[in-house]
Amino acid sequence: MSRIGVTIMRKLPYLKKNKFGVYYFRFIFSKKLRVLSNSPKELSLSMGTKDFLVAIPHYLRVLENANQLKLWLDTYLEKDEFDMTTLKSKVELWKQANQLNKKIEETGNLNFELRKELLAQQSAKQSLLDQNAKLKETCSELTGALKATKRLHKSALPSPAPSKKPAPAERSVAISSMTLKTLVARFHAFESEHSLNTEKTLKARKIYLQRFLDIVGANTRIHLLNADKIRSYRELIHAIPRNFDKQGFIIPKANGKRPKWFKETIEASELPTLSGEGIETHFKHVRCLLRWAQNEHHLEQDLYSMLVVSKKHAKATKKIVVNFLAHDLHKLFMDGYLYGDHKAAREKTQPWQFWIPLIALTTGMRSEEIGALSASDIFIEEDFWCITVRNSKTDAGERTFPIPQFLLDMGLLDYRRAILEGASTAETPLFPTLKRKGDTFSNRIGQFFNRNINGKLKDGSPRYEGYLHKCAISNPSDKEVLCFHSFRHGFITTLLNTLINEHGDRLELDLVKNIVGHNSDFTKYGIAAESWTDVTRHVYDHKSRVSLITLRERYAAMKHAMDKMDFEVDLSLISFKRYKDRF
Repeated sequence: MSRIGVTIMRKLPYLKKNKFGVYYFRFIFSKKLRVLSNSPKELSLSMGTKDFLVAIPHYLRVLENANQLKLWLDTYLEKDEFDMTTLKSKVELWKQANQLNKKIEETGNLNFELRKELLAQQSAKQSLLDQNAKLKETCSELTGALKATKRLHKSALPSPAPSKKPAPAERSVAISSMTLKTLVARFHAFESEHSLNTEKTLKARKIYLQRFLDIVGANTRIHLLNADKIRSYRELIHAIPRNFDKQGFIIPKANGKRPKWFKETIEASELPTLSGEGIETHFKHVRCLLRWAQNEHHLEQDLYSMLVVSKKHAKATKKIVVNFLAHDLHKLFMDGYLYGDHKAAREKTQPWQFWIPLIALTTGMRSEEIGALSASDIFIEEDFWCITVRNSKTDAGERTFPIPQFLLDMGLLDYRRAILEGASTAETPLFPTLKRKGDTFSNRIGQFFNRNINGKLKDGSPRYEGYLHKCAISNPSDKEVLCFHSFRHGFITTLLNTLINEHGDRLELDLVKNIVGHNSDFTKYGIAAESWTDVTRHVYDHKSRVSLITLRERYAAMKHAMDKMDFEVDLSLISFKRYKDRF
């Protein structure tokens, strides 16, 4: 902002700017009100913009309303008796009214822009209609002139001998005769230009549509794609072995040989099949292709509605992620080679492999969130060392919470300091040696940690890899899965059941949500939905929207609860120094 803008802003009372550059209105109540017990201390309302000129109109309206509220509060406090509940309700209604006014204004602006765009489109449409009318008129004149010329030419020639009437031309085929391979290539080109899907989704789509071509036939003509072929594809996907590309099969290089080979291989297989979710992933990508092909009139039939997962198969193959039990955690962190005094044979580990499981265990963060952390995402605020999550799968996942003492004692800050010493900027990755796999950190972390199948052994049995396998941890049953995400399930379960004082109280659910970045209720963790709605008064407030006193109180409550958690495994022996000193 220019010097003039800074000078103007200083003369505008209550207009502030947070560290992210967003303007907000902060009105601190009089000392007479603030000294009262359980009274509101201030008002804070975001202008929702970093643009000074955009913020000013909203600020002026809020300022006028704030002055009216101040006058009402001063008058109300002069009474001999007053109700604090009424006073707080008045303040809350003021905030809601201003937020509603802002939404009404934004809606009005949007309606204005839409109407302006509609008028422009109508004007363009009328212009096209006028041009079309002129073209029709010109075409009619040319047609008349051509007919007159033909009549004149015919009258000048002798009468021709009678001849046989030519047979009418056959009607052209409406349905395209291109191959499925060409159709898929055009679909990819269309999506690349017009789709809002992420690059990750588009890459996945190419993989699943290639499998569709393998089974149905890349050289199949579109007009031969019918319900029977889609039905056959649906049945084969229900029977295809899971982790197909890791089973050691040798797929024919020639496209023409693949349909028969896939059919025979799948029908002869006795390996475990895809889950309902896995089948649905195949189907949803193919449905997009078939729906687009019909919209583009390459297909006449509705074939995409046939691709539905069998409910019976989905139920029979459904698996749930479960949390680690105490004996599992003991194998990981007590017996595991990463946390002992001796390196494993031919071990080539990286620091991120030491830290990431521990961060997941003690914070419940998702693997992608941890992998995307930068050194600047660990900082001190209000005397608390905190982690801020800026890259998450949901809006609720973007959050800030204090670092549990477990991680501080293990040397996380010393590790961060060492990373910063060798970096040119604080935005350097916290785990610089962690590289993405398939555009995500979670794939690389899962490859290292989970119990994965990578081909077969000489006796034909699956070759398992991953830290879980090396720690002799397997799934509890065919229906239950242990994986990296099990840390998150275990953390939430443990935090919800942690008693924070001698009265048997637990951490408020809105603060639990702030720690784990949950965007829904906790019914699957045994917390009734109605209990969740009772505690949404904070509804994941942003840091810039609460007072420093409130922020400090929340950080203290969250850190106290996290430090009280009992993971049923002794973490005091684990340290990054011990990891580096292994021999």
